[in-house]
Amino acid sequence: VVLHALLGGYYPFMGNCKEETYRQICQKEVIFDDELWDNISENGKNLISEMLQKNPKQRMSAQKALSHPWLENEGRNNQEAPLSMEKLNNFRRGNQLQQACILFVSQHVFVKEKEKEHQERFEKIDQNKDGDLTKNELQDAYE
Repeated sequence: VVLHALLGGYYPFMGNCKEETYRQICQKEVIFDDELWDNISENGKNLISEMLQKNPKQRMSAQKALSHPWLENEGRNNQEAPLSMEKLNNFRRGNQLQQACILFVSQHVFVKEKEKEHQERFEKIDQNKDGDLTKNELQDAYE
């Protein structure tokens, strides 16, 4: 998100309210059709796209990002899309996106905690540890 904002001058997901921004984070695909992206190499756009994958399993790891060709070569030379005051000011105005990101992460953490809690309950009920709950196991758990 930060790299997108610094190179493009705007956040990739920006709604009129927190909920709309959150919805965009979850659903909107990153596109580079704005003329601001004409000076950004395909490697630069690829790095941003890979880091903003919705599916965490498909998302580029930090280690892979650091060895990406754009960071290894083009990004270090800083020849493309020089930072301007306008881009930096746009980046600074991202309070809504920051709040939406916090909302997204906190909800994700909450869901993971609930999944773990449910898994622990299931394992406690599953007396023979076969991964299936029988009628007797459910009845025992209910009592």
